[in-house]
Amino acid sequence: MAEITGVVWNTKTEISWSAATGSAAELGGTPNSIRYDTIRANGPEPADFALGECVETDGTDTTTPELFVPGVGNAAFYLVRGGNSCPSEGPLGSGIDENGAPIPRNSPACP
Repeated sequence: MAEITGVVWNTKTEISWSAATGSAAELGGTPNSIRYDTIRANGPEPADFALGECVETDGTDTTTPELFVPGVGNAAFYLVRGGNSCPSEGPLGSGIDENGAPIPRNSPACP
């Protein structure tokens, strides 16, 4: 399992990120077995990813197409997790509260 970093908008309709950190062996597989889930949460401020939805499940590259447009006054927030093709999902990292303490991120299981 690996936390994914470098998540950016590559184009107006595509999100991209850095490949999973660590070797494929550390992630429990071979380079071709690495899979990515892209999760979106919506709201007027950073949302609870436990209520998010999977935009892409088990993607094999470091991009996700995305056409979603949030409603007026809202925003979309994205996290990407990586793991191997066995049933194992990587972490989503953590947020920071107003006191600087880490807040774990939860999300739905992607099918």
